[in-house]
Amino acid sequence: MLLGMVHERPPLQWNDLPGMAVGWLQSAGGYAALGLLFWLAVRLLQRQESPLVQRWPVWLRGVFYGLTALSLGSYLIFGGLRLASAAEELADAFLTVAGAAALLAVVLPVVAELPRLRWRRIQGIAALTVRESVRGKVLWVFAILPLLLLFADWFLPHRPENQLRTFVHAVFWTMGPLLLLPAAVVAAFGIPRDLKQQTMYTIVTKPVERFEIFLGRFAGCTFLMSAALLLMTVCCLVYLGVHGVHPDAAASGWRARVPIYGDLSFRGRINDGAGVRMREWGYRRHIAGGPSSNARAVWAFETLPTERAGQATVPCEFHFDILRMSKSPQEGKGVFCTLTVQTWQWRPEQLPAYERELARLQAEQRGKPQPATPEELRLELAGKFGYCEFPSKEVFDQTTFSIDVPSALFRKAQEGYEPVRQEAARNGQPAAPPLTVVVKCDSPTQFLGMARHDLYFVEDECSFAANFFKCALGIWFRLCLMIGVATALSTYLSGVVSLVTVLFLYGAGLWRPYIQNLATNRAESGPADALLRLANRLPMTAKQEETAVTRTAGLLDEVFRWCLQRILNLFPDVGRFDLADHVAEGFDISGGTLVMCVLLLLGYVLPWVVLGFYALKSREIAS
Repeated sequence: MLLGMVHERPPLQWNDLPGMAVGWLQSAGGYAALGLLFWLAVRLLQRQESPLVQRWPVWLRGVFYGLTALSLGSYLIFGGLRLASAAEELADAFLTVAGAAALLAVVLPVVAELPRLRWRRIQGIAALTVRESVRGKVLWVFAILPLLLLFADWFLPHRPENQLRTFVHAVFWTMGPLLLLPAAVVAAFGIPRDLKQQTMYTIVTKPVERFEIFLGRFAGCTFLMSAALLLMTVCCLVYLGVHGVHPDAAASGWRARVPIYGDLSFRGRINDGAGVRMREWGYRRHIAGGPSSNARAVWAFETLPTERAGQATVPCEFHFDILRMSKSPQEGKGVFCTLTVQTWQWRPEQLPAYERELARLQAEQRGKPQPATPEELRLELAGKFGYCEFPSKEVFDQTTFSIDVPSALFRKAQEGYEPVRQEAARNGQPAAPPLTVVVKCDSPTQFLGMARHDLYFVEDECSFAANFFKCALGIWFRLCLMIGVATALSTYLSGVVSLVTVLFLYGAGLWRPYIQNLATNRAESGPADALLRLANRLPMTAKQEETAVTRTAGLLDEVFRWCLQRILNLFPDVGRFDLADHVAEGFDISGGTLVMCVLLLLGYVLPWVVLGFYALKSREIAS
């Protein structure tokens, strides 16, 4: 059986957008403000206005200078408030206003020039880029993929149930470098080659805007690599259809489940193992087992599966981590657990009435030729009491299991819930979730570990082929990112320097979570504090005396973390574009995930496009 999705970083949600937008305005606006300061310094040294600004209309120059003054003034107020260590929220608001004003001042000239652009000229430059790349035999590198498909079974050993998972990871790990490296080379050397061969001098003397050269190079390279990506994706799907998939792998991985996740919390005494991290990898928390254990894992579901016609039950899948504190008396046996699904109407006082009703139904089944099983009787009572118990479910380590929850339970959860939720909102209190799933470990001296995404309801099943193409969009996002940054760098730097820089930025983006943890984790010692400890021969866990030297070291570490956080924004979060795990584990890539990827891509690439606009405009090429 397949394992399940592991989300070491929480997936981006719609409610994260406001915070992301504010952070983007502050970070991108800070770099825009640095550009404005540099432009002001150059203008003061030259004592004349730049030719680029002289060509702007009067209204544009007025708005530009007004936004620049607003940005610099807001930054001064922000600095004063932070030095005073007061009104942090107000200081943060001024920082956001300053960044937004700086961004508008920088972007406004770019927007004003857009009406002068012509699609046919951009299309011509894009077609030239495609022809140059084909003549340069860049596409020959893609011949490596057919070799992988032909000899995949030789070099990719796997168990039958893991065949599809291994193939998906191998294919997308191979397609990434095969596409990203040629894309970076073509984008980084396009404009510098035009300058070296002096074809740029012929182009700029024609009625062609310089920004059209940038957009044409970007569009041509993106089109070429997109066509290659589409062809490679189709070939991989055809190979899967022709080669065939093992039945065990098809049953577990040839799926695209649409999961509904809940919020996980733990109940019970801490010393009894409720929510305790038992392994070095702290992704999952564990609960202790046994009849006397009161440790519980509780999933609260605010969103319920939509009821479909003819669907009597909804699958609830789960996979747990097992930590054995003693050897099982029967070899090959798993760990037993009880899952309880209950609605917000259920009260513990109803348990005796529920058991009496269950006993009555069991008595009625006696003597019948085909009596109903106790599990079927529990499913029958679920809609009446809003309670359903699945006792003694045997589970194995990191193996996915499923229980069928009756649809009547979800209908019961929705009955009268909306007035209760509105009443709680008016009183300023959180409402009880409409549905909860409680997990208890029954096996003594055993521990069950779980994370939030280890239990979910399967709302729907989508097409695996469509999900495969969605995963290819993750590579396409990284292609656009690489091409956009390389093209922007090549407007002012040489081809080799542009290529090395974009590869460094991409490589640093792969380590972005670690760098971000270093920049934001105040519990870890900073460089100044570490140096002071080395000088005083103190261990990292020892507490230092509060002196002027230690306070200075702490202040230097705060400045270091702040600068590191600003530098971190230069590195793209490429890990968010890696969607291969969804396909490998049989989970559908939602439209919301793709939209968030698009927003992340635009937020990172657009500042580089603006930088390329100014770099190409200010560069002296021909008169």
